[in-house]
Amino acid sequence: MILIKNLEEKGWGKMFNEKEQLKVDLKRIKDNEYNLREDEKVIDYLDLMLKYVGDTDPELRDVLIYNIFVNWIEEKEYFSNEELTNLLNRILSEDFIFYNIGCENDDSVLRRSFSILLVNPILCAHLDRDFLDKDMILKTKDCLIKYFDEEKDLRGYDSKKGWLHALAHAADGMHVLLNCKGITEDICKEVMFAIENRLCEGKEFLSAEEDERLTTIIYYDIIGDKLLTDEYICNWIEGLSKVLEIKDKITRFKARTNVKNIIRSLYFRMLHLENNEQISKAIIELEKKVNLYLD
Repeated sequence: MILIKNLEEKGWGKMFNEKEQLKVDLKRIKDNEYNLREDEKVIDYLDLMLKYVGDTDPELRDVLIYNIFVNWIEEKEYFSNEELTNLLNRILSEDFIFYNIGCENDDSVLRRSFSILLVNPILCAHLDRDFLDKDMILKTKDCLIKYFDEEKDLRGYDSKKGWLHALAHAADGMHVLLNCKGITEDICKEVMFAIENRLCEGKEFLSAEEDERLTTIIYYDIIGDKLLTDEYICNWIEGLSKVLEIKDKITRFKARTNVKNIIRSLYFRMLHLENNEQISKAIIELEKKVNLYLD
């Protein structure tokens, strides 16, 4: 009893009750096909959902908060255009995607990662409704690229806390962004440069299919939509051989492995495209260079 009283005096009991009540309410909403009751509004839940968007409980964070946000944004269209713009601005801030940016191996990555994951459904809604102006699209691009550069916690999955997957979630947002109006050749080159930096950094093995999420950007958007020329793509692929020049042995090994994974992923996607010989040949040539097991 003394312990409970002390917790309540510190406000911890209130926080526990708030979180558990939110979880109960969100489970009820999810089970009711994501519908709110007649006496409820989105605003009743918005601040609390954002407060716990990076909670360590994977059910609350991923199954409930994220999925409910996606449904309310894309399916129910509970948010007005102005509300979605405000939500995006809020997410692209130091309180969310840049919260404690640079920290590693702590729980702050969950807040960053699951905040940036919300960029995807908001941009999907924009593709349907065209409500974000040019400045907001450019701001989103700048923030996504900055996040690509500055996120240091690249863990994929934790057995207790579930998916962390920061780089994959950022890639999902970038994929939708490149489908928006006003995306220039220079912007596409910025994106390719950001991907290249992450691959060649050699800080961690990207072992949770981040290569597939990054390949989606290159294959569907850059190559499929012809946002950049095949010649540029080939030169970009050839440039990845610079991982062989990394002096530190372990860093070089990690970077080389990440490069091998993404070019293999891209190669098998390219099999589904016609007239893919030029890019596929560049991939094969790079594979010969970076795969030390080939004679």
